[in-house]
Amino acid sequence: MRRRKQLKLNIRNSNKPSYSFWRLDFILILFTLILSTIGVLAITSSNESLRNKQIIGIVVSLVIMFLFSMIDYHRLIDLYWFGYIASLALLMIVILKGHDSHGASRWIQIGGFTFQPSEITKIMLILFFAKFIMKYRDRIRSISFVMLCVLLLAPPVFLVLKQPDLSTSIMLLVIFTSILFVGGMDRRLLTTVMMVVVPLSILVIVSASWKNSPF
Repeated sequence: MRRRKQLKLNIRNSNKPSYSFWRLDFILILFTLILSTIGVLAITSSNESLRNKQIIGIVVSLVIMFLFSMIDYHRLIDLYWFGYIASLALLMIVILKGHDSHGASRWIQIGGFTFQPSEITKIMLILFFAKFIMKYRDRIRSISFVMLCVLLLAPPVFLVLKQPDLSTSIMLLVIFTSILFVGGMDRRLLTTVMMVVVPLSILVIVSASWKNSPF
């Protein structure tokens, strides 16, 4: 009995991914640095006073990236409900105390740094629905489960639209539909969802265009 328990423990430990600096995707990091450098040059050409702030932001982001690369993503995905609720909380803070710019409130300022919670929401929703669908994979082909997923998607999309941020709202819908497809959703059911999502997205775009029109 003890041998079996020890064998199971050894298997679990062997399946745990070990961190290795050389396993990082250096090509992706290189392209990220190139794009960041182009961004710094573009900002410097328009407003030189923002250059140092942008460089500090890049350095801090790289440090955070390396720290997160040392964390097993399985531990992060197990906190999927916490990530979902935290995303809603950040989006609510944007609505209540967000930084206004050009008629939109999309940013939060913490410790001298300004960031956009809707970008974090994209990542959190990917992790949330990936774990949620994986946990209830046997129900992915039922309309009731899909409607439950739509109800869970509705609050973050609504809060992003309130900022307003139309492009991110549409991106969240695209991400959601893609996860359902990859998760094994029935194609006929997926077509039904697309027949609802696509016209709704067009309606939102048209209504936003009319609202911003000077006529």
